[in-house]
Amino acid sequence: MRGWQVSPTELEATLLMHPCIVDAAVVGLKRSIESNDGELPRAYVVLGLGAILTDVQVMTFIGKRLARFKALSGGVSFVASIPRNGSGKIMRRLLIQQDPIVSNT
Repeated sequence: MRGWQVSPTELEATLLMHPCIVDAAVVGLKRSIESNDGELPRAYVVLGLGAILTDVQVMTFIGKRLARFKALSGGVSFVASIPRNGSGKIMRRLLIQQDPIVSNT
């Protein structure tokens, strides 16, 4: 992502350290359709029951714990659940397809 090696798993593990976040997934989004200059990390976050959190708070949480180049510059999307296959692997493609902001661009 953006020329640096950014592990989605590392970002997900850091997100799960937040007490209001019960599940998370991170995908790399292309900067533009015609561009081939890297990806921006976008987080999909499931909040705990009754938890209130903004995208800015999530990005700040990550920013305080990880290097600047690992920032969630692709944004944060709050979802009801993270789609997983039978073995528990995150189905990242489904997340992107279900995101109205990403799928309409």
